[in-house]
Amino acid sequence: MNPNPGRAITVQSYLGGAIPNRIDHDPGPGPIQLARQPHGPLLAAVRQIGPPSGRYNCHGLVFASRRTNIPPVGDESNGLIDRILREDQYTRVRSAADAREGDIVIWRHRKDVDHTGIVTHVQREPPRTIFVWSMWGALGEFVHPVNLSPYHDCAVEFWRLR
Repeated sequence: MNPNPGRAITVQSYLGGAIPNRIDHDPGPGPIQLARQPHGPLLAAVRQIGPPSGRYNCHGLVFASRRTNIPPVGDESNGLIDRILREDQYTRVRSAADAREGDIVIWRHRKDVDHTGIVTHVQREPPRTIFVWSMWGALGEFVHPVNLSPYHDCAVEFWRLR
């Protein structure tokens, strides 16, 4: 149960830029069931580690320590994740082959950032698999292979703190 919907907390980038955010209501059973319907086989292949929450979204998990939602879409968020990457001093990792634990994963559809996650483990023996911790909205929190998510139609990027 989320006791604080509608409020925001103070979140700043490393360089001091304000990051808009808000805490939402937890999703009810109806939206959760609706979100699960098209993802049955996917959900059977990944490990859920947390329930759905209105307290934070994927960007809030990655950039605000699970404390709040950072807007994923709309005028307020145009370029917001790219600004956070810049102001928090991340650098892009050249390829998935160079990804390591603690890196940030960005799923982009064209230029828009659709999703973010954190690399938790890199299985080195073949087949090399990168595992990610991310929040899938009304589906909950999951640990999953980077290539196994609802964001399969997006390009994947890896970023690392300098």
